[in-house]
Amino acid sequence: MARLKKLEARMLNAPDKQISLTDPDARSMKTRGTGIVGYNVQTAVDTEHHMIVAHEVTNSGSDRRQLANMAKQAKSVIATEQLTAVADRGYYRGEDILDCDKANITSYLPKPQTSGNQAKGQFGRDAFRYIAEDNEYECPAGLRLVQLRKSPWIEFFSPLVACISDYGNPSPENDQDDYSADHQVRQSRMKNVHQDASQDHT
Repeated sequence: MARLKKLEARMLNAPDKQISLTDPDARSMKTRGTGIVGYNVQTAVDTEHHMIVAHEVTNSGSDRRQLANMAKQAKSVIATEQLTAVADRGYYRGEDILDCDKANITSYLPKPQTSGNQAKGQFGRDAFRYIAEDNEYECPAGLRLVQLRKSPWIEFFSPLVACISDYGNPSPENDQDDYSADHQVRQSRMKNVHQDASQDHT
């Protein structure tokens, strides 16, 4: 019992509240099965030559903070001014996408479906189309969600009663957890599109 108490104290003092008795650096990893204790190996592959251009071993339990790090490493190794990075939804993080944008790296990855509202019969975010030039959303009924106000981190859009009545669904899910990083990415990419278009006409 005394040994277990000591192990508990070590675990609670660890930054991530984990300890491994067989490998001090190994950590619990998220997998589709039961999970493993090990390492998270990251690789960036050049799609033209099918070669690994960057790799890194980390004990982070997920991929969410790895997109910008690995994309920047690949860009440096390839020695290119611009790069296109493709990743799965496990890498999605607004801050990382914004970092990639600032480094001239265009990233393509699906946004994870983290809300449980669709299971409740409510509309999910993917049912709403973003209109960049107006900074508004279009609901499944074809009507607009107009921005009411915004804070440094959250944008508030008006609810659409017509959308509910037309489709017989409960209220659309609240978009209050749409962080500013996603909005900044949209604005940055639209700015790049407009700049490219103006250069094409010069």
